[in-house]
Amino acid sequence: MGAGRGTLLPSEHFDRRGWITTEVDDKFLPQTLACVSDKKLPMSTDCPPQESPWPHSIARFCEQSISEESRRRIGGLNALDEYPRMSH
Repeated sequence: MGAGRGTLLPSEHFDRRGWITTEVDDKFLPQTLACVSDKKLPMSTDCPPQESPWPHSIARFCEQSISEESRRRIGGLNALDEYPRMSH
């Protein structure tokens, strides 16, 4: 590594600061979870609603073949961890 570059690998930088988002109906969510932790994966939403499954967004998300723990983390806990002031 060059001078001033530090010693962290790109994967270590991502582990510290990186995030990946998922749409509620992402058909590749189970495969994504197999590659990355659910701890850095909050749910995204599309706006305007005509580009999303709204008003069935939550139902589509609940249809995903993922664990309940991942569902809780992706569906809200990750956002609260990153933005703790949102919980007030």
